[in-house]
Amino acid sequence: MTPIPAPVPAPAPTPVSIIVDNGDAGTSYTRYWRASSGKLSYDDGSMYTRVDGGTYTWTAKLPKSGKYKIYMWWSDWTSRTPLARVDVTHTGGIATVNVDQRVNEGKWNLIGTYDLSTTGKVTLRSTSKQYSTCADAIRFVEVTE
Repeated sequence: MTPIPAPVPAPAPTPVSIIVDNGDAGTSYTRYWRASSGKLSYDDGSMYTRVDGGTYTWTAKLPKSGKYKIYMWWSDWTSRTPLARVDVTHTGGIATVNVDQRVNEGKWNLIGTYDLSTTGKVTLRSTSKQYSTCADAIRFVEVTE
């Protein structure tokens, strides 16, 4: 008798990953931001400000509502801020995360996991004239488990 092979499990779904880089459609800012000479930027450069109260916003259309991990990328520069304020708009309101941009530059940094509608929105707020705040890229990754 020939053994019947076990069924092959379906492959795990590939999570949606959407990146919004500075200057892409879906970005906007208030006050004064300019091109940064910082090293290790995502893609082709980043932006910075030294204006207290300046904001940089990334907005992405997501294929469906659900849980998403949100990552932020910033470039390296000696005057980066130890206290960048990041506001994540989620289905329950707005969560604020404080980010030290003096460390972990040039890579994706997890900001948190949030329930999002079909729009992902992250706003970076500059909180100092003494330090520079970097706006580079945001990544939304669907949680499939």
